[in-house]
Amino acid sequence: MDDIVILAKNESEAIDRLKKVLKVSSDYGLEINFGKCQFLHRKIEFLGHIIENNKLFPSPSKTKSVVHYPEPKTIKVQRFLGLTGYFRKFIPTYYVIAKPLSALLRKDTPFNFDVKQKAPFDELKRLLCQKPVLGIYRQNCETEIHTDASIDELAAVLLQRSSDDNSLHPIYYMSRKTSETERKYTSYELEVLAIIEALKKFKVYILGMPFKIITDCNAFTKTMSKKDLNTRIARWALNLQDYDYTILHRSGSQMAHVDALSRIQVLTNQCTDSIVHRIKESQELDSHILSIKARLQNAVIDSFTKFVWLYPTKTTSTSEVIKKLDIQKTTFGNPRFLITDRGTTFTSDEFHTYCSEQNISLHHITSGLPRANVCGQVERINRTIISVLSKMSEDDPTKWFKHVPSLQEVLNSTFQRSINTTLFELLFGTQINNKTDLRIQQL
Repeated sequence: MDDIVILAKNESEAIDRLKKVLKVSSDYGLEINFGKCQFLHRKIEFLGHIIENNKLFPSPSKTKSVVHYPEPKTIKVQRFLGLTGYFRKFIPTYYVIAKPLSALLRKDTPFNFDVKQKAPFDELKRLLCQKPVLGIYRQNCETEIHTDASIDELAAVLLQRSSDDNSLHPIYYMSRKTSETERKYTSYELEVLAIIEALKKFKVYILGMPFKIITDCNAFTKTMSKKDLNTRIARWALNLQDYDYTILHRSGSQMAHVDALSRIQVLTNQCTDSIVHRIKESQELDSHILSIKARLQNAVIDSFTKFVWLYPTKTTSTSEVIKKLDIQKTTFGNPRFLITDRGTTFTSDEFHTYCSEQNISLHHITSGLPRANVCGQVERINRTIISVLSKMSEDDPTKWFKHVPSLQEVLNSTFQRSINTTLFELLFGTQINNKTDLRIQQL
């Protein structure tokens, strides 16, 4: 029997626990080779890790093999991923970084190790060279799980409050990419899925003890108390019954430590150059991109055909939205039903009065109940719109709104494999007569 570790706070506790272990060993006839034993050490190496002062580090003897690993020339890159993957709990964005390397292992994929693969190869080496640190899990300490999700990745971190400084310290990082099916989930479903995946990963730590789940999904608690859940959420809710948890909501701005795990882009993770990082930060704060996000709020989608109408606006005020609906009315008349989110624009008395006068039945989506959620369709199409308009208006960002009509035309006239036709033909029963804009389609 090998690799027995006895943890203790001080020498007297260590000796007491050692006596108990020796007695049990003697009672069951286990022989101990004292030549291999170490007693009362403050620092030990155990299963590839260094344990010292309530901290956990990757063992230098193991990371040395990673640091000096040669660039792979064949699918033996799997061996490198095995070495680094053993320490993935130390690296918050491991699966995102390693994705280009993992792709080389797919069946019938030619092995091509170039710049795209070398960047994550070097980045994983660099991260393990920095001696990442995790806390040691303690059964009776206050425990929290912080989760977040994006369309590309699910992320979580297990934390415990230290009695030394009364601060939360990371015990284990978890992140994984979303599947093609999961990428079609609503943002709410992804947030719930992140919680479920975190519970599976950390089950050995949290089962049978109270803990907190911290999420920026405000509707989660209310939804779990409802009887009318969609099938997917109801199935996940069953998994929660095994745990003694309390749900707390925190805004995204207070969840930056875990939010970054789910939203950071692959190329950004691979960059080590400080100039590139500054470019990334500048891009996120770019006034042009922010202006598009702020202004392009009014997108209208026909919930049956998914046909899209785009209206660039200067503000998101109620009066501005009403003006656009009046434009829509001149061609198609008023809709019988209008489904919106719960933004102040749509919940205002002015907007309710307008809908009532126009004989429009106004429905706001229910928080935490995303089935048949047209607003989720709007969110998804907005991501595409912002990305494409940013590229189209590179020469003159202030004129981005001029490209909106062309983009709307392409969105509605592009062949959709899911319906085996175009949105235009589905709505009007005939193909649109236009000039194909290959430039936009390629974007």
